[in-house]
Amino acid sequence: MKKLIISILMLAMGITNAYSQQPGKLGTTEGDTIAYMATLYRRRNEFIGQPLSAFIAEYKKYLPINFMGYGGTSPWIDPKGESYVNHIQICYNNDDQMEIRYLKRQGNFVLDIEFKNPFMTYYDFGKQFPDDMSYSDMVDMIKDKYIIKDIDMYLAQILCKPEKLFK
Repeated sequence: MKKLIISILMLAMGITNAYSQQPGKLGTTEGDTIAYMATLYRRRNEFIGQPLSAFIAEYKKYLPINFMGYGGTSPWIDPKGESYVNHIQICYNNDDQMEIRYLKRQGNFVLDIEFKNPFMTYYDFGKQFPDDMSYSDMVDMIKDKYIIKDIDMYLAQILCKPEKLFK
C-alpha cells in the first residue's frame, strides 16, 4: 500500500512539474514579464543617449504598452511658471488591471524614461494626442521626438531599485 501511495504522489508531482515548465507568452505571465522589464532596465546604458524609438522597439518585441503616464518639472522653478514634461512611464498593464493591482496593494512595475532637453509644456504635450488615442499609439507618436537621458524601474507606490528585488 505504501508503494502505491508513493507511486501516485510521484506521478502527481511529475505531472505538476511537466506542466509548470510550459513557456508562457510574455505580458501574460507575471514573472516572465517583470524579468524582461528588469532585463531592459539592466541594459539601460545601451539606450541612454539614443532616441526613445530604440528603447520602445526593444520593449515592444515582447510586451504591449497598455499604459503611459507622464510627469515633469515644477512650475515654481520656471521663470514663466510653466511645467515641462521630462519623462514618461510605461507599463504592460492597462488602466483596469493597474487599478485592481493597486486596490489589492500589489503595485505595478513601471519603466520610467527620462528625456533630455528640449521639453514640451504639459499643455502642449497633452494637446497633441486625440482623446480616443491608445497609449501605445501615443508612445509611437512621440518616440522620435525625444532622446533618452535615463531609465528607471520601480514598483508603483513603493520606490525601489530592481537590483534589490531580483537578487
